[in-house]
Amino acid sequence: MKRFVLVLTIALVVNLLVAAQQPLTIYVLDPEAGKAALWIAPSGQTVLIDSGSPGTRDVDRLIEVIGAAGVMRIDYLKTGKVLGRFEVPGTAGKGYSHGIGMTPDQTEIWVADPANNAWQIWPNPGDARSPVYNPSKMIKPTAGVVHSWIAMTNDGKLAFIGDSSVIDVKKHKEIAVMKDEFGRRIVHTEKALYMTFRDGKLIETNNQFAVGDAKAYAARIGTKTNDR
Repeated sequence: MKRFVLVLTIALVVNLLVAAQQPLTIYVLDPEAGKAALWIAPSGQTVLIDSGSPGTRDVDRLIEVIGAAGVMRIDYLKTGKVLGRFEVPGTAGKGYSHGIGMTPDQTEIWVADPANNAWQIWPNPGDARSPVYNPSKMIKPTAGVVHSWIAMTNDGKLAFIGDSSVIDVKKHKEIAVMKDEFGRRIVHTEKALYMTFRDGKLIETNNQFAVGDAKAYAARIGTKTNDR
């Protein structure tokens, strides 16, 4: 019995060590309508960001990648439950949105609104589960809004819009325009990778999907996080 317990204990410790050493794995897919990403956390939990367009083309690609990754379920799309529906007043049926993001601490949700050539802002108070539309925070980029994706710096100070604008997040104001070497606006960029260097070494990159940051959110609401 002692030998059995010892072997079982060693096997359990080995399994825990192997699980702890698993890296964050990200699969990026091209559904021909932007990008989709399958995230597999070290804990084994999975997140699917963007599932593509209706029809079988994108679904077939997703199933192929999910199968190749050995994923048996998607943890953050498994219920299919609609948590809420949020519309800009007076715009029902007038357009679509091709861009959404959150500030790192999840205090705001930003949604592209091509129908009004604007970015609409939903403040996200409390536990970030009850966003409230605030028309006074609407942002009108000088290039308009078409297929506008968004990325933010990790400190939540700057937002980079796919239609070339750089936004001061706190003031909700366009402060610069991204241009190429010929002085032309860089439009339809989808994502922006913001990198910080110190003494010639890369020390930080941003999250290109603007999906919020667990540590920043936990700090805001005063809870602990297991993220390292």
